[in-house]
Amino acid sequence: MIIAIVGLGNVGVTVAKGLARKGVDLLLVSRDRDKAHGLAEEIGGRVATYEQVKSADAVILTVPDDVIRDVRQKLGKLPKHLVLAHTSGAYPASILEHGRSVAVHPVYSFPFALAPEELQGIYWVIEGEAVEFGKKLVGLLDGRYMVVKSSVKPDYHAVLVALVKGMLSLMGDVERAWRLLGLDTEVYKPMVKGILERISKYPIDKLLTGPQVRSDTQLWELEANLIRSKFKWLAKYLEDN
Repeated sequence: MIIAIVGLGNVGVTVAKGLARKGVDLLLVSRDRDKAHGLAEEIGGRVATYEQVKSADAVILTVPDDVIRDVRQKLGKLPKHLVLAHTSGAYPASILEHGRSVAVHPVYSFPFALAPEELQGIYWVIEGEAVEFGKKLVGLLDGRYMVVKSSVKPDYHAVLVALVKGMLSLMGDVERAWRLLGLDTEVYKPMVKGILERISKYPIDKLLTGPQVRSDTQLWELEANLIRSKFKWLAKYLEDN
């Protein structure tokens, strides 16, 4: 199978490395030709043009959401047998305007290019006509998948964005308070790691501990007032909880 990767950002590089490990014949397209040549040399792929990717069995657009349409236009008319995919969580596969199209979005964070081993076991959300290719791609990357309807796609991604932003915002705000107290921020991280690991085993509503769960209203109000008076930026996390 020949797969073309168009766009060599964090997701593109990680996916390319993951597929190369499985012996997939790769075509690499990037505005940064030096980067493309460097990656090709590293993983054994071939640098290609928009026209040359038409010889592939599938083309995956791993480009920013706001340029998907532009890149699709540059590809021009594609062979009917070719599968065209993108990795956007926000847009449906139909944005690609191609019969055999699919969206395969990683439910994962890519702040930088990852080692392909890190993809093992993560979920990918698949949507579009070429679902079977999506499943095969996820299998090659040692992942798991969930197929969703096109109507659900935008809402799914919006909630996911809220999760990531909310979680990281909270962690940043806690670290700010911790540093003001002159405390080592490494101390609470094992607790956070433990909570995240237990999420996969237990219902989230069973993981909350502390004075709220024990119905110790007096202590809870005391601690809540401390937060409101000394660490006002954390007070928003107390509301409706």
